Amino acid sequence: MPIKTTILATEPVLVQQHELIVTLDAKADANTSKSISASSRPEMSARILTYGATLTHLICPDQHGKAQDIVLGFDDWKEYLTQAHSRALNPYFGSTIGRTASRVAHGSFTLANKYAVDHPMPKEQVPLDACIDYPDSSDPNHADKHTLQISNGLDCHHGGPIGFDKKHWSTIETGAGLEDGDLSNASGLAQRRGPFVRLQLISCHGDNGYPGRLKSIVEYHLDPRGELCVNFEASLVADETKCGEILLNRERLETDLHSTIVSMTNHTYWNLDGVLNLPDDSGSPLHVLEHTQTTRDAEETNEYVRRDAKFQDQEVTIVNNSCTIRNHLLWLRDSKIIELGKVHPIPTGRILDLPSMRAKDHYPPNHDTGSMGESLESLLNFSTASDMTSQQVHSSGPRSPFGKLLGPGLDLIPGGYGYDHVYALDRPTSAGTSSNAATNVAKDMKVGIQGYYPETPHVAMLFSPRSGIRLDVFTSEPAIVLYAAGYVDGSKLGSTKSKLVGGSSPSKQQQSSQQRAIKLEASFDKFSGLCLEPVRYPDAIHHPSWASMVTLHYDQTYRQQTIYKLGAQ
Repeated sequence: MPIKTTILATEPVLVQQHELIVTLDAKADANTSKSISASSRPEMSARILTYGATLTHLICPDQHGKAQDIVLGFDDWKEYLTQAHSRALNPYFGSTIGRTASRVAHGSFTLANKYAVDHPMPKEQVPLDACIDYPDSSDPNHADKHTLQISNGLDCHHGGPIGFDKKHWSTIETGAGLEDGDLSNASGLAQRRGPFVRLQLISCHGDNGYPGRLKSIVEYHLDPRGELCVNFEASLVADETKCGEILLNRERLETDLHSTIVSMTNHTYWNLDGVLNLPDDSGSPLHVLEHTQTTRDAEETNEYVRRDAKFQDQEVTIVNNSCTIRNHLLWLRDSKIIELGKVHPIPTGRILDLPSMRAKDHYPPNHDTGSMGESLESLLNFSTASDMTSQQVHSSGPRSPFGKLLGPGLDLIPGGYGYDHVYALDRPTSAGTSSNAATNVAKDMKVGIQGYYPETPHVAMLFSPRSGIRLDVFTSEPAIVLYAAGYVDGSKLGSTKSKLVGGSSPSKQQQSSQQRAIKLEASFDKFSGLCLEPVRYPDAIHHPSWASMVTLHYDQTYRQQTIYKLGAQ
């Protein structure tokens, strides 16, 4: 069964979870050094929650063939609702971010209404007693000011207090995909191999202060080649259920089709070790059971192994797995960072070239950088780790891991929160190489509302030496946010993810006091996961050279495609 849909709630709205399951191709992993027979091919699965269009679980095999869940999140979908509270941590685990990812400075912007400019109201159709000021709205020089809801400091962050991550999306389509023999008659997205789900959200005019009635669609597609493809699409649409007289219909169209800004992304935190993979690489439940029994007398003082009171009668021992990305290796194709303000963390408009950057270029003069002046560039520059092209990634044959270790940067980057930086991605050329990001974006202004779509160059690689799992990222976006969960606080999270291993069923446990179940619990805290968020430039609307990449008019469609390719070696 490639798709399993579970209804989690029906009131006050329908909440569903879609599990996409695919059997990996024998040659799915171009990076693997292992040969997989057709009769024993492993599975890969992804769980999608309609609340927030959220990726809650992504399970794939590691180098030993053991299934690992490699994304941070919650098993209980109601924990996502808990994080929507104004005083909650709200880490956006796996959520769809919109209307705009990152910050809109001071929660306001000005933008003219292109629909009103292109469709001026004929004067003869305007009643003499109409109390509507059409001349201003159809003036090309007129730009409306829009005030958004503040959600972080001085700014509107990730779409506002109730962004797309806290909305209930509706399922509009699910499918099993096509078999190999059917692909020759299909084109575009219809060439899907493997299961997919399409979710839709209507964001009305004025939602969190944004103008225009926006219809957004996100599609998750799991491919047998070990790829999770995430497609975003958005357009302005009129509410046809509220059409009335000509004048009222005109008002509705000018409102619903008002130009707006859009920059969506997926906010998944990756931990390729596996969030329920104990540090001991043996991975044997029997070994875990023996380890727990030998520490039984010390359980009250041992923070790693403890007894759960509600399972006392069933002899269940709780084992906490403290997740970290310190051992992960990262490669990024480009070495340019979008400079943020020294006090107010919004883009200044400059794109910094890391090889020529110094600590004083990125931090205030009174910031304690210690001896960081010569090494900051090295900590931020992941493009020197290796030189990899997309053709090499998709080629067959074994490949050695590569990348730069994340651990040193997590400890040494001033501020104590590790990586939280925006990298500008060069536009790919026809030869497969990259051109200068600053030239393409800041000067030529060639990046429009579709970004680099349909091009999806290889921009990042993340690797776990422990599990052997490798993630390659391909995207149509002109920037990528690198965020190392520096603000995640486990004490503010509820129950995360867990599983029972070893032992026996409760009924059998009563018969055998020597055999106990082990409950593994994932512990998410600072530096427990890494976000690689493909985005448009943050606060682009306030920079004339960047504004076109986020400005959506009534006659345009916003598109984004990101492919996450997984394999083990």
